[in-house]
Amino acid sequence: QQQQQQQQGPPQQVPRMERVIYADEFMNGSPDYIDDAEDERLHRWREEEKDAERDENVEKNKAEDVKLNMLIAYLEEEVATNLLEAKARDWESYSASRGRVEDDDPCDGLVHGYGLQGQGALDVYVSEIMEYLKEFPYEKLNGGRVAGAWVRDEVVAPLFKGRWDFYSNRKRIGFDLVSFANTLNGPHMLLDRLRHA
Repeated sequence: QQQQQQQQGPPQQVPRMERVIYADEFMNGSPDYIDDAEDERLHRWREEEKDAERDENVEKNKAEDVKLNMLIAYLEEEVATNLLEAKARDWESYSASRGRVEDDDPCDGLVHGYGLQGQGALDVYVSEIMEYLKEFPYEKLNGGRVAGAWVRDEVVAPLFKGRWDFYSNRKRIGFDLVSFANTLNGPHMLLDRLRHA
């Protein structure tokens, strides 16, 4: 009886010779059942990767939804934060008292920033705003490329014609603070037009 148990071994134990053959087959990848299992796992893994990529693209597209309200909010914040209307009134008073304001006039520090004062600081600020307007992702608006091009080319760009080249962001005759504040926030100007676009 003990001999029988030794020959049979424990029920879960694989005889040594079979273990060697199994290990050899496993290393060489020859048994079909191993290949099928590997193929199934690989197929399942690829499907999971595709699903994850698809979900990621959906989330990315949701995150990239652009609303015109984003541009409006940015411009409203610029007008409010920099007190453009109040500074424009002060600029108007200053220029009326001086006659003509020269480019190198510091304007009593009314407009300053970027290490500059007066017209130089205003030009850099206008350039920054223009860059934001130019780089805004109009093509991602709800109406797609056509609607985005219309907003950019028919609503925004024409307001700067003659004063600033919208597409190259270059100064033509430029703005004084009054005309720039009016272009952004005056009646029937940029913010009004964007709100009704």
